[in-house]
Amino acid sequence: RAGAMCDRGLMRSACGMLSELGRVDGTDVYRAEFEDGFLAETAEFYRAEMGGAVAAGGTAAYVARATARIAEEHERVGNYLAACTAGPLGEVLDRELVTAHHQALVADPDGGAAALCVRGDASGVA
Repeated sequence: RAGAMCDRGLMRSACGMLSELGRVDGTDVYRAEFEDGFLAETAEFYRAEMGGAVAAGGTAAYVARATARIAEEHERVGNYLAACTAGPLGEVLDRELVTAHHQALVADPDGGAAALCVRGDASGVA
């Protein structure tokens, strides 16, 4: 994220190792040692990055940026995270990229969903 590079092979191996360990003393090792922290940092990252993005760039730019970020996260799951992370990561993305900004996305007078509906123009969010 934010241009930071990581060794995908190393991440894939580390995540795979944690997943293979399964449960130890009733604790899911992958979740406890990686996934919970990863999801918390993901939420924090998008909260900071997208905080004022609707107001700063408008609805169409926000939707394009959020759509690109969601695609990047899905690619990340496919590249090196355990498949079980896809669901919880999707919930974080929904919460931080959609739910947290839904009022601004609807109410933006220049390009929000309500304004686009009034004008009969869906091109701003397509």
